[in-house]
Amino acid sequence: MKPIPEPTRPRGTDCPKAFVGLLLAGLMLSFPGCGGETASGDATTASPVAVSLPPAPAPGPPSGRARRSPTADELAHFKEVVERGVNFLNGGEFGKAAGELSIAVALQPENAVVLRYLGSAYVRDNQLESARRVLQAAINLAPTDPAAHYELAQVALAAGDLDGAAAESRRTVELDPGNRRAQELVGIVQYRQGELEQAVATLEPLVVDGGRRIDSSYTLGLCYQDLERHEESRDVLRKVVQRNPLYVQAWFSLGQVLAGLGDERGAAEANEKFLSLGGKVPIAQAEDDEDPAEKSAPPAPE
Repeated sequence: MKPIPEPTRPRGTDCPKAFVGLLLAGLMLSFPGCGGETASGDATTASPVAVSLPPAPAPGPPSGRARRSPTADELAHFKEVVERGVNFLNGGEFGKAAGELSIAVALQPENAVVLRYLGSAYVRDNQLESARRVLQAAINLAPTDPAAHYELAQVALAAGDLDGAAAESRRTVELDPGNRRAQELVGIVQYRQGELEQAVATLEPLVVDGGRRIDSSYTLGLCYQDLERHEESRDVLRKVVQRNPLYVQAWFSLGQVLAGLGDERGAAEANEKFLSLGGKVPIAQAEDDEDPAEKSAPPAPE
């Protein structure tokens, strides 16, 4: 598959790495609501995750040794471990969260919900291969859990596996057709794959209808830019920076669009803002970078 250029990445800047880090840090658990916003517009902390006790283990096969049911004390200990892990996760201490949730998985290795929590901790800690392995195990146990499929889609996107991201994001929509964040992720993946018209068709109704993920609006602006629909790109990107003035890459893209429209003053102002937020290359000197590495992944859906 032909790599998709990242038109907003200036050569020589480290903005994309920070951008990816912020996005990965914003991944939600089990479709919770958003917390505070980062410079990329995504939530940095998840809403508290409710922890419920798992069902009692199923009896063992008749010909084998019966599986012992956990005692009340063991169940209480298991719940305490899970709660600690989730609290660490919601508090941004991803390594500690992974440690506690690994203990919980060792206690109940076939608990799909706890496996998904552990996968979320690995995702936030940028341990993508561990996240992929654990989330796949969760899906094997609970194939119709849309939250697990969504997070696996984000792992694939962050790892540059666009085919995997497309398959898992579409599977999420199949399982949860009303999930707007999953629909937005489908559009973002379509853009990454160069399916610009399809991405516009997916993202336009979501953005116009008040899509919550600012990355969806930003991606729509990039689609318009690549399709040379410059006025529409300008209007969308202006709304993005109005919504989050700290969105570094959006300022860079807006400057490119304004320069292409001949608005030298507007381009200069966008360039100045871009530089003030940590951008290192003036827009006038920047060129498209076709390196497809370090693609970002948006936060999980509500």
